[in-house]
Amino acid sequence: MCCSGSKIVFVVAWCSLFAAGLFLFYFLKSRHHFILLQAQAIKRGGMVGSHALIFPKLIFHWQNYQITSFITLPAKTNPTFVVVSVAVHPIKPCGFVVERRNPWIPGLNIVFGSKKIPTGSLIFDQEFTVFRRGDEDLGSILDPQVQEMLLTIKAQNPLISLEKNVLTIRAPHSAHNAQEIDALIDLTIVFLQRLKDLSFIV
Repeated sequence: MCCSGSKIVFVVAWCSLFAAGLFLFYFLKSRHHFILLQAQAIKRGGMVGSHALIFPKLIFHWQNYQITSFITLPAKTNPTFVVVSVAVHPIKPCGFVVERRNPWIPGLNIVFGSKKIPTGSLIFDQEFTVFRRGDEDLGSILDPQVQEMLLTIKAQNPLISLEKNVLTIRAPHSAHNAQEIDALIDLTIVFLQRLKDLSFIV
């Protein structure tokens, strides 16, 4: 009886320590993410939203757009992702996805009605794949400056999409330092500027 009681106490103690360790791990991760996003808030005149120590979210404005950024916590099968998103108001239909080359994804995108298109840059097309919905010309959006920015951060495996009036840039392996997040936000702003200059969005 005493032995059984000791086993129960051991199991309860072990589970308690595991839960406490897990909570501490995620708390420290969230704290690190808060510090990274707070640095961006100071730089860009924004703020880190409510519940900042649990799930920090950066909100700031660029021109008339509200840009949001947050960092996901790692899960068993998913890495940490930095996500930057902004709602847009399109003037004409425009939908696209830009991602690192992946032999499995093209088939899936074709199923969902997207077309794989080349940009004309051999270096860029070796590293990234571009899909679009419709017949819009993406050449002016993915100009040499944008391509260079993407090639510079290719190690972060960025994925850029414009779907359902939301421009989103997400990337794993991007929450190590402020420079990585800075690059993703800068890229988002450049994409917004291109879409606006070309009269795709208001």
